[in-house]
Amino acid sequence: IAEKGPFHAVIGFSQGAALVTVLLSLQQKANSTPLPVVACVCGVRPDHRNEAPELNELIASQTPLKCANVQLLGKTDPLRPKGLELKEVFDSTNQHLLEHSKGHQFPPWQEKDSNTAFAAAMQALLDASPPDALFKP
Repeated sequence: IAEKGPFHAVIGFSQGAALVTVLLSLQQKANSTPLPVVACVCGVRPDHRNEAPELNELIASQTPLKCANVQLLGKTDPLRPKGLELKEVFDSTNQHLLEHSKGHQFPPWQEKDSNTAFAAAMQALLDASPPDALFKP
């Protein structure tokens, strides 16, 4: 992050969304500059298997995560309930909840409405961010 940044947004898919959630929790705990915009695609909470009590404690202590966010879920994703749990970790003030018709994947290119809605939600959140809102480690 230090080498390739700064960043305006991060997209995490599945366990990548879990990793982004941990990163945001650690940043918020340290009072450092958060990522301006985050997208979680078919995301799960990092502690969704209840195998890491330290992650439960970290996330609980930092909920809600104060970050503009898009939550994109597949309607037939077997992990969809976990994605809805992840959504609750984020502040709902600047949150977009979107769905596509498939499972644990990005929307297929044929779902133009889903892809357009995802792009529009990301763009709206980026446009609403201050011009100097960048994540710098």
